[in-house]
Amino acid sequence: MKANDRGAFQFDGVATGKYDVRATAGPLMSQAVDVSIVGTSEAELRAPLVLALPKRLHVTISPALDPAGKPWSVELAAIDTVANYRRTVRTSDADFSGTWTADGIVPGSYWVRVRRGPQASWYLKELDVMEDADVTIDIAQARVSGRVTRAGKSVRGVLWFGGDRSAVSIPVRTETDGTFATVLPNVEHDTWAEVDVVADDPPLRRALFNVRLARKPDVTDEYELNVDLPNRGIFGQVSDGTAPAKDATVYLASDDLQRLVDVQTRADGGYGFDGLEPGGYTVRGVARDRQSKSVHVNLSEGNQVETVDLALEGLGDLRGRVVSAGRPIGGARVWVIPADRGAAAAAPTETSVDGTFTITIPAGARHVALVAAAPGFGLSFGDFGLAANDIELPITPDAAILELNTTDTQEQFDRGLLPVLIHRGTFVPVALAAGVSGTAQTADVGKVRRTTVAVEPGEYALCYARQINAGGETSIQTEPCVTGTALAGTVLNLEVAKKR
Repeated sequence: MKANDRGAFQFDGVATGKYDVRATAGPLMSQAVDVSIVGTSEAELRAPLVLALPKRLHVTISPALDPAGKPWSVELAAIDTVANYRRTVRTSDADFSGTWTADGIVPGSYWVRVRRGPQASWYLKELDVMEDADVTIDIAQARVSGRVTRAGKSVRGVLWFGGDRSAVSIPVRTETDGTFATVLPNVEHDTWAEVDVVADDPPLRRALFNVRLARKPDVTDEYELNVDLPNRGIFGQVSDGTAPAKDATVYLASDDLQRLVDVQTRADGGYGFDGLEPGGYTVRGVARDRQSKSVHVNLSEGNQVETVDLALEGLGDLRGRVVSAGRPIGGARVWVIPADRGAAAAAPTETSVDGTFTITIPAGARHVALVAAAPGFGLSFGDFGLAANDIELPITPDAAILELNTTDTQEQFDRGLLPVLIHRGTFVPVALAAGVSGTAQTADVGKVRRTTVAVEPGEYALCYARQINAGGETSIQTEPCVTGTALAGTVLNLEVAKKR
C-alpha cells in the first residue's frame, strides 16, 4: 500500500492477529512495528514510521569459537524504551572466524547478545546503529571448578551463573558428588552479582548474591567456587479442601524481596525450600483459580526446620477496563501486584477489543494494585478500593522516562530494605517494575544500580522500604525517599541511598 502525500496510510479489512508494519521508499526503509488486531478493533501507530537508509552491522567476536569449539550464536534486537518494546530482528550463528554480519539494519538502538546454545547467554551489549558499524566483542574467559554441598553433603543440580533471568545467564550442571568444572566469561572483580542454586533432592531454590570466585594460587585465569548451603528450610503441604494439591506452585520471598523462588508440589501436596539462611520469609501457594494466604516465617540460627501448611482458598473475579483519552485499549496487558509485595506479579491478563479485562484476586481482598503495559505506552499504575467490582484504569501515550539510581553495596543485600517505586498509591519493587516493562534497561555503574523505564507522566517517589508483617497483614514502611515529577518526553533522574 502507498501512503498519501502527507504520509498517512490505512489498511482495511485486516483479520484478527499479529502483524509487522514497515514502510519502504526506494532504498529507504523504516523500523518494523508490531501491531496486534483484537476482534474488530482498530490499531493506530503511536509514532510515525521514519524512513532511513539501511545500515550494515559487522560484529567480530574474540575468541572466534565458544569453549566447545563451536560458532557463537548472535541475536540482534531492536529496542524502544518509550514505545515499550524489544523486537528480535536477526538471530544466526557467527562463522568459524568469529565474524557476524547483518545487512539492511534500520538506524536505531539495539541489543547484541552472544549465546552459547539455546540457554547460555554470555554477553549483552547495547549500541546505537546510525551508520555502518564495526563492533568488536571480547569475551575473556576463565576456568572455574568447585563443589556444591548442603551441610557437607553433595548436591547434584544446576548452578546458574548470573541468575536464570539475567542478561548474562549460564547454567552449569554439578555431578553426583556435587563437583563441576566449566569455562565462564571473566567478570569484574571476579564477582558474580548473582548465582542461583537449583536442585530437586534436596529441594533447593537459592539465589546467592555478590559471589566472589577464589583465584587458584600460581595459576592464570583458573578459579574455584565451593558452595555449602545450610541445613535449614521451610517445608509443608498444600491442601485444597480435604485433598492434597498436586502441582500447585509455592512461592517463597525473603523479607528483602531481592529474589522470588518457587517450587511445584508433589503428588502428596508436599513442598520444600532447603538451604536457607536465617531471616524472614513469606510463603504462598497458588493453583489455577485458587491460592492460599501469605504466611510469614522467621528462621533463626538454631531453627533448622519450619513447617508451614497452606490451604488454598477461592478467588474472586475483578472486572475492569483500560482506556486512553476515553478510548478502549485492546491488547493491553494488566498485572495484579500482590498485596504482600513479596510475591511475583501474576501472569498478565490481556484486554479484549473493548478494553475490558477480568482478573482473579483473593475473595476477601479489600483493594488491588494494578500495572498496565501496552505498545506505545509507558507503564501505568492504579491502586483501587473494591467497593465496586468494575474499575477503569486510564493510560496515556505520552510516556516519560525514569532513570532510577539505587546504591547496590553489600548492605543492599542485608535483610530488611528494598528499593521501591511509588506512584498513584501503588508500591512496586524497582526490579519488578523493570520486569513488567519488558524493555527496561538495568546497568551497574560503580556501586549504583541504574534502571531506566518508560512510565506515565506524574509524581513518583523512589524509596527504600521494609515489609512489616503483623496479624497476617503486610504493610510497607518507607525510609529514605526522593520524589520528582516525570513530564512527557523528558527524563526524570531519581537517586536514593540506603541509610546506614
